[in-house]
Amino acid sequence: PFYQYNAAVLALGVIVAIKGLWSYLTAAAGGFFFDIMGIMDIVASLFIVVMFLGISAFFFAYMGILMLIKGLYSSVVGLVNR
Repeated sequence: PFYQYNAAVLALGVIVAIKGLWSYLTAAAGGFFFDIMGIMDIVASLFIVVMFLGISAFFFAYMGILMLIKGLYSSVVGLVNR
């Protein structure tokens, strides 16, 4: 598969992990310990890194769909709150 041992896929996984950790830690610093968006980013980054290593599972696609919905939700909320 194209994602196996692809440096861009690994970089994407690391970037998503940093984004998720930043989101979760800043929410926790504010007293909100159930930041589902940050947790979803961290889980997605783990799946991306595992795919980089050549391991894939059927439910990875479902996580991708959830990430797409999360992105759409964030975009809509960002546009509405302008």
